[in-house]
Order: sequence, then C-alpha cells, then structure tokens
Amino acid sequence: MSRLVFLLLLFVSSLIYADVTEEKSFSSILEKRHSGYTFDKNRSIPKAKLIEIAEAARLSPSSYNEQPWRFIFCDQKQTPEGYKKVFDSLVDANQKWAKNAPVLVVVLANLKSTRNQENNSWALYDTGAASMSLVLKATSLDLMAHEMGGFNSAQIKKEFNIPNNFEPISVIALGYEQKTDDCVKITKNRLPLNDNFFYGNWAKGITP
Repeated sequence: MSRLVFLLLLFVSSLIYADVTEEKSFSSILEKRHSGYTFDKNRSIPKAKLIEIAEAARLSPSSYNEQPWRFIFCDQKQTPEGYKKVFDSLVDANQKWAKNAPVLVVVLANLKSTRNQENNSWALYDTGAASMSLVLKATSLDLMAHEMGGFNSAQIKKEFNIPNNFEPISVIALGYEQKTDDCVKITKNRLPLNDNFFYGNWAKGITP
C-alpha cells in the first residue's frame, strides 16, 4: 500500500513540476522576445519552421471565428520576387537593417465580415493577436521577429494585387539574430504596472 501511495505522490509531483516548468518556459519566451536589428544574413529559415510559425498564428482566437488575418511569407532566397516587393515598400530607415532578414512577412486584415460583408470592427484586434502568436512562436524557435509599421501600404496592395477589403497593417522581419562581441544587452523599458492595469475602477492600480 505504501508503495502505491509513493507512486501516486510521485505522479502528482511530476504533473506539478511539468506545470511550473511550462509556466517558466512561457515567461522566458516573453522575456526573450525583442525587436532587434541585427540579423544573420547567412542563415536561412527552413520552410518547416515557417509552417510551425504559421500554425501558431492560425490557432489564434477571433471574433465569431472570422480569422480575418492573412500573412504573406516572402523568403529572400526561395521567393526573391515577393521579397523584393516587400523590401521596396519599406521606408529607408527600415531597409538599412531589414536587408539582412531572410524572411519578410506582410500582415493583412480583412476589414469586412465574411458573415454579412459589413465592417468587421474587431479585424485589427484579432489580426494583432495572431501576429503576437506568430512572434512568440518564432521566439520559441530561437528566431527573432521585428514588427514594422514603416512601409508603403498602397504599394504593397498594388504589387501583390490585394483585394480592396484587405488592409496591410504591418511587416515582420524574421531571422536568426546576429550575435556580436559588442552586442548590448536588451533592456525593456515599460511603464509601471499600475499605469496601464487597473483593478475595479479607472486609474486604480492592480497592485497595492
């Protein structure tokens, strides 16, 4: 009987340990994620990893399950024409560092509901959630993702023949980070928790 109890306790402990480990792992991904500028131009991303990243975004929640997001993955070597279209749409400041990213991803949102063709007020919110899922999955695969708003939306729509109801909302540079000897440790500057997170009333901070 004592052996059975021991095995049961061992099993329960393993479950608790697994939960704690998983929680720590997710927290470490959040901490690790950053928008760096130095990509290793000599390292390509296997397509299998891109599919994993896409699958993570696909599983994101959305209002009425509309799934309004669309992502165009453009690989510098495998789809050079598409990559050039995206790269040429970037503002000069972004081109200077994004040129070394092996993959550029165009993020688009369907602004019309597929249920009734009316405006989908939650399209941007839902697409943002899918983008975050994509970025976090990329981070978990030891990739770096840098999201950009500095690009020519009209140019993207024209070059890719995007339907009118879709709006490009960002471009994501994907790749492996280039580590250098003089690489500065990433620090995240965030507002104090109580500046943005309230409890029970407006401007009442969530922490004591």
